[in-house]
Amino acid sequence: MAETINIPKEELMMNSSDTKIVPDTFDEMGVIAEGTVIKGNIKTKGHLAILGEVNGNVEAKGNVILTGKVNGKVVCTNLLVDSKETCTTIKAHGQVQIKSNSTVKGNVTCKDFSLFGVLTGNLKASNQACFFAGSRMNGDVNTKDLGVEIGAKITGPIQMK
Repeated sequence: MAETINIPKEELMMNSSDTKIVPDTFDEMGVIAEGTVIKGNIKTKGHLAILGEVNGNVEAKGNVILTGKVNGKVVCTNLLVDSKETCTTIKAHGQVQIKSNSTVKGNVTCKDFSLFGVLTGNLKASNQACFFAGSRMNGDVNTKDLGVEIGAKITGPIQMK
């Protein structure tokens, strides 16, 4: 049972020079808890961890950790996908990493890309794309530098600029 704490009204209204209001920054982490389903778009200036499900677009100026599911578009700085299956279009200004137990269905645009799991969609990595043993890529690959470990499978054309 939760404990109730009573704070006198006077203390709530006190004005202290030590009290500061901190605006939303990259240092903050928002969390969408496991079992939570959001229908609609999310926009934040900070980082975001998605453990639940989002049916809509996600835009974060910080990093996103996805262990749940997104049905929409994800735009962020860096993205780590550790989700069984998610259907999303991804645009990251930095790195995208898809872990070994993860499947992403959608196109990915980023600077650096690492695949340990499965991507079904086209990839545009402006710097480098790395495919590790056991990964599967089904779609077009467009990148500057390419690394493919023995045991990775790529089905689709590869273009290196």
